[in-house]
Amino acid sequence: MVKQYGDSQLEDYPFYEALNVQLKCTSRSELIKTDHIAYPLKIKNYNDLRQKTMNPRILIVLQVPEETQDWLKCSEQELTLRYSAYWFSLKKEPAVPITGKKDQKVTVHVPLKNKMTVKELQRIMNLLAKGEKP
Repeated sequence: MVKQYGDSQLEDYPFYEALNVQLKCTSRSELIKTDHIAYPLKIKNYNDLRQKTMNPRILIVLQVPEETQDWLKCSEQELTLRYSAYWFSLKKEPAVPITGKKDQKVTVHVPLKNKMTVKELQRIMNLLAKGEKP
């Protein structure tokens, strides 16, 4: 969950907003397409992310290098996470029935244009502050 605290002195700015995030990680380069990541997500998780809730939910897929030792670099000066993260809201996606098969999955197409940057997270949180949803 990502939380934003507003200024309690401003009437038109909510004091508190929250965004629920499901973070997934992949090093599978074959999932990266021209304009999206074709991420296989468990149907239960997919349907959970679709639900209408007070705090919106989004899926974030983190693309990382194949070698785990290359995922994260940490020093006194910086923390570097490789490569990129992309987000997607499933609120308008259709429901997918569960047939009873264990670990049944559906492919979610996460647009590469939805790169999760600091600026993008701020934009999403500002939408929430205005009563809008991503």
